[in-house]
Amino acid sequence: MSDIINASINDSGGAWGSADTIEYDNSNIENIKSDLEMALAYLDEVKTQIGNLEAYDKQWKGKAKNTYEDLKNFLNQYHDDYHTSVSNLQTAVSGLETLINDIPSATVIKEIDNA
Repeated sequence: MSDIINASINDSGGAWGSADTIEYDNSNIENIKSDLEMALAYLDEVKTQIGNLEAYDKQWKGKAKNTYEDLKNFLNQYHDDYHTSVSNLQTAVSGLETLINDIPSATVIKEIDNA
């Protein structure tokens, strides 16, 4: 199989290799989407476990309580930030899948001269 693209920005030997066409392989997108769904489910479980910790809030006293609350706040922030990141990645992967699936039916806007 010939090289499709030369990703080296400093190489002046031609960027598109010797292929006549570019082939997009989306065979693994379903696995990626499934993995992202699983990651979100695990993050939901983390949130549930953090909620379960709150049942013990009143048992903590003094300096240990402050440390416990810091840990709980850290876990909540970690969950929220990571959940947002995974959700955004899920949106990007779904958009990529739509884009790749729509390529065969796309209308050519302009042919590249001397291509």
